[in-house]
Amino acid sequence: MPIERSNAHPGKIRDLLGRRVHTAAREHGLCGFHQCDDIPRRIGAPTPSRVDTALRRWSRRPERLGCQDPPLAKRKAIPYSTGKRFRLRAVYVDGGVYPRHAYVWRILMQYRNLGRTGIKVSPYALGALMLATQVGNPDPEDSIRIIHKALDTGINLVDTADAYGDSEEIVGRALKGRRDNVVLATKVGRPTGTDPNEQGSSRRWIITAVEKSLRRLQTDHIDVYQIHRPDPDTDIEETLSALTDLVRSGKIRAFGTSAMPASSLVESHWVAERCGLERFRTEQPPYSILSRSIEREVLPVAQQYGMGILVWGPLGQGMLTGRVRRGQDNDVTRAKMMNAFSDERRLDTVERLIPLAEEAGLSMPHLAMAFSISHPGVTSALLGARTMEQLDDLLAGVDVVLSDDVLDRIDEIVPPGTDIGTLDQAYVPPAIQQIGLRRRPLKERSAA
Repeated sequence: MPIERSNAHPGKIRDLLGRRVHTAAREHGLCGFHQCDDIPRRIGAPTPSRVDTALRRWSRRPERLGCQDPPLAKRKAIPYSTGKRFRLRAVYVDGGVYPRHAYVWRILMQYRNLGRTGIKVSPYALGALMLATQVGNPDPEDSIRIIHKALDTGINLVDTADAYGDSEEIVGRALKGRRDNVVLATKVGRPTGTDPNEQGSSRRWIITAVEKSLRRLQTDHIDVYQIHRPDPDTDIEETLSALTDLVRSGKIRAFGTSAMPASSLVESHWVAERCGLERFRTEQPPYSILSRSIEREVLPVAQQYGMGILVWGPLGQGMLTGRVRRGQDNDVTRAKMMNAFSDERRLDTVERLIPLAEEAGLSMPHLAMAFSISHPGVTSALLGARTMEQLDDLLAGVDVVLSDDVLDRIDEIVPPGTDIGTLDQAYVPPAIQQIGLRRRPLKERSAA
């Protein structure tokens, strides 16, 4: 039987069967959403002993091919050959299991525009905070395997930061030989040392920090360079000017922000236009069923200015994993460090969401992830997987689509544009944080 894709080169088919699925599939049109590609196998007629062996293997492990030549039954010919993304099937011929054709099933990511940058990114992106040995996975080699698996399943955006310990170094090692096919994002701004100048968004620090990130990431450019948090001590024109110079020098392709208020986004675009500078192209805010305040202003402003939105915390920092219940112990590491996990309002909301997920036939993580990418203003949601098992579980829900009825039920539980409680990592502007900015001097407070 012929290949369903007329432009599929035989050499690329061999790549597909030789653990190079992602590149071959994307570049040569192999596979599609819920599509079966029929790949002819060049093997001889099955001998009686070979058929007998195949039948025994098929009865023990039906998800593997029952053959010996080539010895696909002895190994996984394609990564993740079980589950929703890939399946290998044996074909029954003349009463025996004979893999004349290997059927490759794959659910491909649907790529979206990252604002108006022209860059295409997957709706699920990989956040690398939990791949740093100090705060997440203690095994760098396992973290590299997690990154490789995410890329093999179609994820093409990896997000890290210079303040994430050795995360940039791990990501750099993982992307060797694959850099050209990855949209690489990192951040600057959080303190990285004791020096008061090793933080913020001044020109002095940005120019220094980008060179350090490039060395750790082992690359000559960064696709999306983001200001980790707003810096009220630095003029926005100073920041935009430095970032514009980096774009023009080729060290970064685009730049964005993280947790920036809508008013500051508007101001930055106005300054960029007035001064002839490059503008912020992306924003990375927190967003989940429990934290929806960006729906009021941030998302509409981003849509108006054509910005891509990469949301973090779609699982509510772990509260929407199904492992956090009222009155029960949990194994979520962050629960011991963050006050949000003891917020009664958030716990009440989680208890109301769990029955909804069960009625919809979904796990809590799948419900939460599908919600986070359902808003038209959201480009991608960051997966913060720390282990391979967590990544597998999240990727099993890539094809989940929430119906209007389910979204209506979520709106009843958490009204649009509202937050349930406050995130520990939420950005607090100086106007709220500093008492002197919200209280007049004592002698000026009276009306008389």
